[in-house]
Amino acid sequence: MRLNTDQVRSIRLAATEAFGAGVKVWVFGSRADDGRKGGDIDLLISPTMIDDTCRLLSGAGFRITHPINQLKPRQRRYLLLIDNQLELQSPGAGVVLELHWRPLQLPATLGGLDLTTQENRWRVADSQIPFLDDEETLLHLCAHGAKHAWYRMKWIFDLPNVLESREWNWLSLREKARRYRCERELLLGLAIAEKLSDWAVPPMVRPWLDEFDAPHKHFSFIAQAITRPDRWMNTPAGIIKRNQYLMRFNDGLDCWKYQLATIATRRADWERLPLPDALFPLYFLISPFTNTWEISRRFLKGLADNGEGYSARVVAPPHSASRLEH
Repeated sequence: MRLNTDQVRSIRLAATEAFGAGVKVWVFGSRADDGRKGGDIDLLISPTMIDDTCRLLSGAGFRITHPINQLKPRQRRYLLLIDNQLELQSPGAGVVLELHWRPLQLPATLGGLDLTTQENRWRVADSQIPFLDDEETLLHLCAHGAKHAWYRMKWIFDLPNVLESREWNWLSLREKARRYRCERELLLGLAIAEKLSDWAVPPMVRPWLDEFDAPHKHFSFIAQAITRPDRWMNTPAGIIKRNQYLMRFNDGLDCWKYQLATIATRRADWERLPLPDALFPLYFLISPFTNTWEISRRFLKGLADNGEGYSARVVAPPHSASRLEH
């Protein structure tokens, strides 16, 4: 779907804020050509439906990137705890489908979301498929963007489009954000919408943002994540800052338990050293050494990459790109 005028304006404002007045922006894929496909399809299902859904999609030609049915029982239970999705690809159709058993990786954030209670429905063949209501859509966008430090421009220019799509009951929205444990993520999203897309803050919301302490703590880091995602992901300083950033949003014992679980062991460990299911606890002893090596490797790669010219990697547009002139 091609960009509309408001989206073009949002991109230019955000890019100028992050990169400076001389920035040049290109768009490509479905954003520049109505005939091209873009994005992926996200499906939220019950964890009890994973196997049946995978079998159904496999029969339709989808290939599971990391088949969950090949995991041993303890590995499977652990994967369901530390992750929230499987990726499936249809090579012939060029479609990527993400199968989620909870909205976000952190179980507490949007953890009480129940699609069966949502009023929005999408008719597919003879079925009515539920999808997120408007308030849940905005909260998911803010929570997902906050998790990734808003480093993708498409999320930033989605914000004003969602915010301006309707009149909001702000008190109800904030109460729902508290219930779903993503209030700070919502406030950060609103602050970013004002700063990077010139969204007009409603009078009721202004005191909330004035009291919110995130902008002066997070905006500089978010700007770094947008301009240098390679540093954000791979360098020692970037990883430390990223973890500090995430901890400010995900507080509570359940968050700390989850963060420890994600680094204790993971699928890469199981693939690197297959063990019988009964010996699964040994991964908690082995993984610190393998993870230390992996982190060291990423640090060294990140340090090496920092010596390269960044402009050469981002300025040259793809062949299919279209210059943003508006």
